[in-house]
Amino acid sequence: MDQAVKRLVPLAIVVLVVITLLELAALAVLHQQTAAYAVGDLFPVPSGYSLDHHYLPAVTRPCYLMRVTADACPYCSMDQQQYTRVVGEAREAGCGLYLLAPRVGQAKLRPDGPATQLQYVEMSLGRALTSLVTPQTLLLDRRGLLQWQHQGALRDTDVAAAMRALGARR
Repeated sequence: MDQAVKRLVPLAIVVLVVITLLELAALAVLHQQTAAYAVGDLFPVPSGYSLDHHYLPAVTRPCYLMRVTADACPYCSMDQQQYTRVVGEAREAGCGLYLLAPRVGQAKLRPDGPATQLQYVEMSLGRALTSLVTPQTLLLDRRGLLQWQHQGALRDTDVAAAMRALGARR
């Protein structure tokens, strides 16, 4: 009996390692397939009421960078360096820059910031945002077609992907 157990232990370990690797592969595939948006999804051009209660109509721009964020979101401040790099490139491309909070009152007015802060958006844009995860960053072309998106804090690889999407637009 002791010999049989000694032979089965290495086999059991190999089987467990293979099962774990298969689970990780399945999780990676599911993660890619469950993205909230797909490149080419159509969004309305951002418009609505700003945090200071002024109506801001849709303005035609070469592109639009939207960020769903909230002041109390810890992940939203983790990636400020990366987000600032994307904003700089988007400004150079002439993009409209917009900050949206998931709910009214979750963002304070920052009049000196580079982006337009919207607290109420047109209903069609609200419906297009299927997830209000914060932070969430989306790049749209002039027609509102999604060119790039990321949910969660940006990493350097995400910034590189955003830069490629912005560069492809020029």
